[in-house]
Amino acid sequence: MLFNGENFLRLDFQNDQDNRILVFGEESRYVLENGSTFFLDGTFKNCPKQFAQIYTIQVDLRSTETETNVYPALFAFLPDKRQATYIAMFQEVKRWCPKWKPDIIKLDSEAAAINSCMLEFPSSTISGFNFHFNQCLWRKIQEMGLVKEYKENEDIRNVCRMIFALAFLLISFLANGTHR
Repeated sequence: MLFNGENFLRLDFQNDQDNRILVFGEESRYVLENGSTFFLDGTFKNCPKQFAQIYTIQVDLRSTETETNVYPALFAFLPDKRQATYIAMFQEVKRWCPKWKPDIIKLDSEAAAINSCMLEFPSSTISGFNFHFNQCLWRKIQEMGLVKEYKENEDIRNVCRMIFALAFLLISFLANGTHR
């Protein structure tokens, strides 16, 4: 598959369960090799039927305080969201682009993806998106049947907001922040 006269399909391989994984990208090696901060995320709604998700790897290239320069590096069609699948994808991308050494990886709160990043990029700083963290906490509030109390009781709402804000505390202050 060509895009701008260049092969857009970068990798085509199978995971440990013989499910196909496709990885696409334009100027991907350059972007992977020259970036230090990467944003990873998956979407399940808009992908081909034979796959479970589209997983994107984006890179921040020379953003400043006034200008954001985030570029898509790779798009992967994944058959599932298992840790083994993420590991297979990262290993194949690293084989294809051995100079890819992210300093910082930011991704959603999905445990399998986080664990895979920690295993495959042990020297990288890995952090989550606050949006996804808050979504996860809101789902827990709903799951526990606390939505009505959250909306009607200011004390409960304030406790929930403090939990949401824990993500912004330095680790050294975390114990203190949970006692207030």
